Amino acid sequence: MISFIKKHLVIVLLLSLSILLFSLSFPGYFNMYGVAFLSFIALIPMFLVIFRLNYLEAFIYGFIFGLLKYQVFNFWFKDFDPAAYAVAPGIHGFYFLLLFPLIKFLYKRFPKHGYIPILFAWFSYEVFKSTNVVGFSYGVLSQTMYKTHLFTGVADIVGSYALSLLIVFPGLLFAFLFSKRESVNKKDWVIPGAIYIGIMCFSIIYTQLSKIDYSKSETLRVTLVQHNLNCWLSTSNPSLYIQAYDHLEALSIEGEEQESEVIIWPETAFVPAIEWHKKYRPANERERYDLITRMERYLSTTNALYIIGNNESFNIDRDKNYNSAYLFKKDKIVDKYRKINLVPFTEQFPYPDKFPWLFEYVNKLGATQITPGEKQTLFDLNGVKATVLICYEDAFPDLPREGVLKGSNLLVNITNDAWTQYSATPLQHLSAAVMRSIETRRSLVRSGTSGFTGVIDPNGKIVASLPLFVKDELTYDVPIYNGHITFYTKFGKFMDNLGYIGLFIALILSLIRKFKVK
Repeated sequence: MISFIKKHLVIVLLLSLSILLFSLSFPGYFNMYGVAFLSFIALIPMFLVIFRLNYLEAFIYGFIFGLLKYQVFNFWFKDFDPAAYAVAPGIHGFYFLLLFPLIKFLYKRFPKHGYIPILFAWFSYEVFKSTNVVGFSYGVLSQTMYKTHLFTGVADIVGSYALSLLIVFPGLLFAFLFSKRESVNKKDWVIPGAIYIGIMCFSIIYTQLSKIDYSKSETLRVTLVQHNLNCWLSTSNPSLYIQAYDHLEALSIEGEEQESEVIIWPETAFVPAIEWHKKYRPANERERYDLITRMERYLSTTNALYIIGNNESFNIDRDKNYNSAYLFKKDKIVDKYRKINLVPFTEQFPYPDKFPWLFEYVNKLGATQITPGEKQTLFDLNGVKATVLICYEDAFPDLPREGVLKGSNLLVNITNDAWTQYSATPLQHLSAAVMRSIETRRSLVRSGTSGFTGVIDPNGKIVASLPLFVKDELTYDVPIYNGHITFYTKFGKFMDNLGYIGLFIALILSLIRKFKVK
């Protein structure tokens, strides 16, 4: 009994240590910016535990680990949306309920070089948990390097998911060989260690040699508005909308005075649905219509183009809504983009017909259902083609890649993280966004309600920014690099699927070995 308690106490302590190290690697509760290089050792305790578990324990502890890891790392999510938070930790627990036994299986089936298929398993996990129908891409290990660009340049070849392997591998190799220390000889660690060092050296050298020199590139003067007022705190208080608009207009005037070519407002910064109110003009919402008229009157006097985040409604009953970005020239809408990648459970419930009870539950908790956009739109900003990304769309590589392949030479993100009181929230978002600039080698500008507002250059370096949670504007001459199309931009889908391919081959080899033994 004592040995049983001791065993499971050690398991709990090691898994807790892994969760703590993982969370400290990123911007978080205890460290505003994160300690990037803790990510290299964060998974060692987890791997050591998995290698010692039986399959039943792997299922149980896998679910518990995933559940707690999500709640510690994404501690702020409960403030974002109680409906999503009621579901998301369980989904993450389910991922690890499957991943722990899979890693255990690969460890047993490949006693000599099991770290290779296990690496593919982790690669597959990071891609799947980010890209499936309830995908959430925060927490990909490569994102810990958002301020430390020692080897991140290679992401323009392999992408951010594969870049994580450079972080995972040394800890995995150590844990694998340590668990087999009684039978390990020198070449078991020298050969893979030397290969890893060679790949890391290549990545470091490539990162330095591949840096984009954009000193001779054209620039676009952009004003990024951070009005620092979350209008969604009260959807029935028009005075809050008016106060927000006062901030937006005042900050925009500062941009106009600096001869800005484009002025960008955050996601849904202007709340009243512009086209809907102009069409239907309900008598009980006259203040909203008057505010739209006031905005159009101001825009008619401006010289810059304006990108304005707005919720777009259709039909008198508003039974169809989009999270949209409008491009204004003077007081005329010349283009629009509707958000495609919606936040699961918060903006869209996947498969409501199959899970009606859960759909009803999250709606009671306050979830709103948004219609996804159908196509990507490139805004023409005085000859500069811009890919617009709303909210956490800049945390995923697909839309930026598709935009650049269509001719985009600038990434624009508008977001609203003003609902949070924690600095870690917008910085975790930023850590994912930085990778989009490196993968595509395009500048990224971000306008956040309370931050993070700033400019990221084609090398992933943050070259200008505003402090979080302040009312201000940032005017900057953004470099418009329109050079080569990166390998990852062209073949990113294939690169992201390499984990699945490698894992599939490993499972086939395992079956072949099994039949040979028989």
